[in-house]
Amino acid sequence: MKWVSNALYQGERTLLQLPLLERGKHYRLITDFTCQPQDSVLIKMEFYERSGKLIGTCVLDGKGGDVTYPMDAYFYSISLINMGMRELNFRKIKLIHASKGTETA
Repeated sequence: MKWVSNALYQGERTLLQLPLLERGKHYRLITDFTCQPQDSVLIKMEFYERSGKLIGTCVLDGKGGDVTYPMDAYFYSISLINMGMRELNFRKIKLIHASKGTETA
């Protein structure tokens, strides 16, 4: 499963799937799901420049973690990575400002 913050409406006819983030700011990604076996999902965030070139990757355990949005990033994606998972009960993923604890989505 993958979500992208830069949906090109003209080409894909979809709305934004993720909130826009501020460059250089710190965020906390919090997950709300269960999986079997336990700890069999990783979270991958990828950061891209305007041209679509990948400029950074951050892999977090299934509980989430802290990330800093790169200064030269234009958009990003969040993916769930299957590490032998047989069952997933997905509820939500939240991104909050790490310094303030306020939600962005």
